Amino acid sequence: MTPRAASSAAPPSAGDAPTGRPDGDASGPDAAWRERLAQRIVTLGLAAPALLALESTAPISGLAGHALVFLQPLAGALFGSSDVERLARLLGRRADVADLVARIAALAEHHR
Repeated sequence: MTPRAASSAAPPSAGDAPTGRPDGDASGPDAAWRERLAQRIVTLGLAAPALLALESTAPISGLAGHALVFLQPLAGALFGSSDVERLARLLGRRADVADLVARIAALAEHHR
């Protein structure tokens, strides 16, 4: 029996994007959407609760993204389906969650 190569036994990255883009892609329409989301959160005065929620759920962010996909019909009716889909993609990628946290923290510090 021959042992399998370590690379073939490695599970896929938790941050693999369904769109095929690598983690940490900070360009494009999703980056602009994350910036608008961060600005809206800070404008509403929800920076502290948003940072607490995002940072405390970081280990299970992929699960949160999948749960949001499951609840998409209900959440889509309340918030708009395109925004719910984007949020589900964001929560499914750790690099995007970290980017949103950094944006919120920077804007909150600047807003003070």
